[in-house]
This record gives sequence, C-alpha cells and structure tokens, in this order.
Amino acid sequence: MPPWKEGFSQFTSKNQPLEEALQILKGIRPNYEKFHGVKIESDALAAAVSIAKRYIRDRFLPDSAIDLIDEASSQKRSLKKTSPIYKEISQTEFKLKKIIQRKESAVVGSQFEEAISLRRMEKQLLEKLAELNKKRKEFEKKEILVVSREDIEKTAVQMTWHSSFFHFKSRQKIATNIKKSLRKSLVGQKKS
Repeated sequence: MPPWKEGFSQFTSKNQPLEEALQILKGIRPNYEKFHGVKIESDALAAAVSIAKRYIRDRFLPDSAIDLIDEASSQKRSLKKTSPIYKEISQTEFKLKKIIQRKESAVVGSQFEEAISLRRMEKQLLEKLAELNKKRKEFEKKEILVVSREDIEKTAVQMTWHSSFFHFKSRQKIATNIKKSLRKSLVGQKKS
C-alpha cells in the first residue's frame, strides 16, 4: 500500500439501515431542539426516516432524514417569528436607527439642543428595546412548538415537490432546446 494511503480508511456512503438511522436521529435530536427552539416528537423522527427512505432519492439515510427534521424544525421556528413581539422589536429598532441618524445630523449641524433632545429619545428607545428583548426571551422559553409527524409529512411533500418540479422544468427546457435546434436544421418543418 502506498504511504499516502496508510492514513486513510475506506469510507463508502450508503443507506443506513432504518433502525440505525433512527438511532442517529435520536442522538442529534437535542441539538436540533435547542437550535430551533422546538420539541421534536419521537413519532416525527420515525416518520422522517421512513419517508426519507421511501421518497427522497437524491440523498442517503440518515442525511435525507436529517434534512427533513431540520427543515420541519425551521418552519416551526418561523411560526414564532410572526408573533407581535417581533414586529414591535423591529419597529423599535427602525425608530432607534432614525433617531440616531437625526442626532448625528444635529451634532454635525451644531444644533446641540436638538441633539440632546434626540439623545433622550434614543435612551428611551434603548430601554424599551431592552425590555422588549427580555419579553421576547420569556416568550421563546414558554412558547415551545412541537414538530410532529404531520409536520414531517408536509415538509416532505414540499421538498419532493420542489425537486420534482425543477426536474420537470429542466427536462422541459431540454425538450424545448431540442425542438429549436431541430427547427434550425430541418427546412420546412416549422409546424411539428
């Protein structure tokens, strides 16, 4: 064996047996729950493995099942972002940014009284923002969303539909290009 090969072990990527893939998902579940701020049901893990094995053909287990779990968890987390607290934080940050810009312009224009007034407003908005962020953290702690089997199924439909749609579109584009090239090379065949 050549010396450069001695340090490497052979690795082949194949589908893991279903039970092994499920055990891998159970092992990484806490990381995904913590990262996305959701709870993933055991039933959802089993569904991810079986659905990925059956319907996701472009990747192997456990990677395809992990992708399903990650995407479903991400979608659940995005539901939290529609809460009014996030909108209020965004509006407050926008107001704060405008106040800071106006304050800096006032200082540059030697309008110090206005700059002092804007600085007071800036402090008030910073305090409000700190309070809102505190509320947001409390909301995120108590509002735990659950990733269920149904969420995995919906995500799988979305993922497989997108891939099949793009596969269809690429085949459609190839067929259109073939038609165009045939029309150029064949005389009198426009209507076909």
